[in-house]
Amino acid sequence: MATCPEGHQSATDDYCDVCGAPIGGAALPASAAASQPAAVAASPTPAAPASSGPLVACPHCSTENAADALFCEDCGYDFTTGQAPAPDVPIDLSAQVPTPIVTGWEVVVAADSDWYAVKATADTEPFPSDQQPLTVAITGHVAMIGRESASRGIHPDIDAGADAAVSRRHAQLVHSGDEWQVVDLGSTNGTTIARAGQAPEADSLPSGQARPLADGDSVMIGAWTRITLRRAGAAAAAVSEPADPTAAPAPAPTLPAPTE
Repeated sequence: MATCPEGHQSATDDYCDVCGAPIGGAALPASAAASQPAAVAASPTPAAPASSGPLVACPHCSTENAADALFCEDCGYDFTTGQAPAPDVPIDLSAQVPTPIVTGWEVVVAADSDWYAVKATADTEPFPSDQQPLTVAITGHVAMIGRESASRGIHPDIDAGADAAVSRRHAQLVHSGDEWQVVDLGSTNGTTIARAGQAPEADSLPSGQARPLADGDSVMIGAWTRITLRRAGAAAAAVSEPADPTAAPAPAPTLPAPTE
């Protein structure tokens, strides 16, 4: 087991599978690498991310967190709003399963080779060339993006678990009216927007600040993950309707008689 700069035990040795922090020779995020002195950037082992103050205890579970953390890494307590995580409730199998909210929107999760070319280092996992795009319907007004962790009770609505550079609670999409916004949840490697038909923006989003998303815009995270927002059924609408099988066939063209 490897140990990340935050002290977590990780089954992977490039990025921590608990918080997403780079381990050993893994690259720092572009914004963090730019702020490091030259001597530090050349070091084979990057320094742990700087904290804005001493560790603070979570009021809900007493786990120590960085002073600038948005959520408790252990229980998910929201330091900004003071909202405690929902208590464990026994599952009532007799209860009726609630009907999902139909938002009319979906996302496509795909591996982007151009993003990999920008983010990958010598220690990054090979690009998953065989990974097929996955379409996920958005069935709520808030959809969390991250990686699954059954032991910590983290079950993201949009799972990018194949990309180890994605934090467990990385970002979330928020729906208000007919507008979507994306918010970075204090992820280790950042969140970047790529507007429809354009290259990703130069700077990643400030943590905790919402940015609007339009139909066709993408959220770039981790080492290769592109998450594209679109209206549900957009792909089907782009496919032309089949020809009417009852329609009479078009007459064959009349060729001129050959001349001698």
